[in-house]
Amino acid sequence: MELGMRKKGLEQFNYPYEKVFGEAENALKDAGFKVKNTDKGKGVIEASAGMSWKSWGEKIIVTIRKSGGREGAEVEIESKEKAQLIDYGKGSENIRKFFEALKKRLP
Repeated sequence: MELGMRKKGLEQFNYPYEKVFGEAENALKDAGFKVKNTDKGKGVIEASAGMSWKSWGEKIIVTIRKSGGREGAEVEIESKEKAQLIDYGKGSENIRKFFEALKKRLP
């Protein structure tokens, strides 16, 4: 059995993959997350959120994919609690904060 809850979010952006990937990394930092690893070839950025009264911290995984047949990129974020069964809304908050920051960079 795997501990923790997972929350996911998905949005489409009409910018080239390379630009979306770079701005997604910056948006994670803007939203207060610590970027741990990036793999542009696989389209994956791993980050973490620190402890708060709501959680022991979260693992954040952002996946960027080129849109099929047209310019643009799809961005998926997953927020997973590190060591608890209830997330008290923290996963949804992480997703909201990330997409708000990304939309400021990619209006």
